[in-house]
Amino acid sequence: MVRLGAWGAVVAGIASLAAGSAGADDHLWARIGATDAQVETDLADCRAESSKVEVEAGYQAEALAGLIGAAIVAAAKKPHAEHVFTAHCMKRRGYVWLPLTDVEARELDGDRLPGDRAAWIDRFYAGDLTERLDAAWKPLVPPLPEAVDERFSFDGVRFDPVKLVVSADPVGSGGTVLSGPVTHQATARLAAPIETATTPSLHAVAGTELYQIVAPTRYDPAQTYWCGPFKSMGLLAHPTVTTCVFAGDTGYEFISVGGEAWLGPLPSPDDFHTTDVTAKVALTPSETDLFGPMDFTLVVRRVAKSGVDVEAWAAMNGRKTMFWSGELAFDPDGKTVLPFWSHQLALTRQDKTVKAVFTPNGDGRGWMEAPWRE
Repeated sequence: MVRLGAWGAVVAGIASLAAGSAGADDHLWARIGATDAQVETDLADCRAESSKVEVEAGYQAEALAGLIGAAIVAAAKKPHAEHVFTAHCMKRRGYVWLPLTDVEARELDGDRLPGDRAAWIDRFYAGDLTERLDAAWKPLVPPLPEAVDERFSFDGVRFDPVKLVVSADPVGSGGTVLSGPVTHQATARLAAPIETATTPSLHAVAGTELYQIVAPTRYDPAQTYWCGPFKSMGLLAHPTVTTCVFAGDTGYEFISVGGEAWLGPLPSPDDFHTTDVTAKVALTPSETDLFGPMDFTLVVRRVAKSGVDVEAWAAMNGRKTMFWSGELAFDPDGKTVLPFWSHQLALTRQDKTVKAVFTPNGDGRGWMEAPWRE
């Protein structure tokens, strides 16, 4: 997830969203073919989604202020997080936060009835806005390749269900119910070295191999990251840390996640995070997995009356990392199903074990649509 407060100039223009209109007096949410009514509808939908944003104070605030103080900090951050979520939601729907000229701003801010204001906005949208929209849409830094929305990919791992093998025997705590070879979702090489103007700076040489991962943030449901080994150029030591980068609103966002260079944990707000608008990040995507295949195991951690806890592990060159865990709920018959896109993994409780059946009758849903324990 992305750190709160990392959106700078964009947020400065977004504070007016709380006022309840399609724009401020000097900006409008705009796109080709927009109408005031449609913008208001989309904006209301985005605001409704933003109300579900969960905000944490961060471990520093909790350590300094205690749990009650951290809750107050989190509550203070929530309006800001909701504003930023709303802005990103509108962008996902194709809108641009378009600056108005001084003349347009005075006309929009004039003494007029609500219907007159809507009529003025509709006339504005009906004009030729192509060049202005293109100019306002231009990102602060060049974007990085986005992930393709496809099945069989999860937390940076790509599955081929045909290659996976299910356990023939019931499995208890510590046992493996499903296993087989997997690959990375996508990989790329750095076309040029990276040197950030941050303290400490981060460095990666040309040719460094990166893997792709898609994870939700507080502001976007599917943010694409590129992750790999970066050197942290401190004064006394230069450790290599698995770091993820994406193109944010204020520059390239670098989040040090640690873990294995070939597959680290998902980015978190508490991970070391820097922003650099001057860094140059150029990737050359690869059609093959640059890191090579990994060994996947889905391990039973615990079998309870209410459900089964499982962990997904990937291994390479004698090292392994857990990239996902889930607590699956049993139905009244003691059965649960982990959706596997074209397949499904059915787990049935048998005392302190589960019997697994892996069948090609999935409905397209993935792991996040599993029945979770509450």
